[in-house]
Amino acid sequence: MNARQPFDVPNELELIEWFGCDTVKEDEKRYCYQFSDESNVTLIFSFDVIQASIQTIVTVAGAPVAKVVHESARKLWFQDLGKTRLLRAECLPGGTHTELMIEIQPRIRVEWSTLSV
Repeated sequence: MNARQPFDVPNELELIEWFGCDTVKEDEKRYCYQFSDESNVTLIFSFDVIQASIQTIVTVAGAPVAKVVHESARKLWFQDLGKTRLLRAECLPGGTHTELMIEIQPRIRVEWSTLSV
């Protein structure tokens, strides 16, 4: 049986500061954040430390437009780019390498990309 790789995440205070909202905990190891921009776009971002999964839901004026879930998450981190700070993630399910990039200022932008390895 394969041992599950650890899922490395920023501390909760960093996430609260970046999203500008409190954490909604669905249980002890599942975290959820919701952020809306001036264009009426909303991002619901959640992750589960035990299941090593990440989910993004993007809505526009309350209507869902995209929902993506990935498992085998290995790392969630912040990348500073001078005037902006991105939230990045890396998932490594069997045979693929998936990356997530989220920007919330000045507007919400979510990019998932997956490559075969």
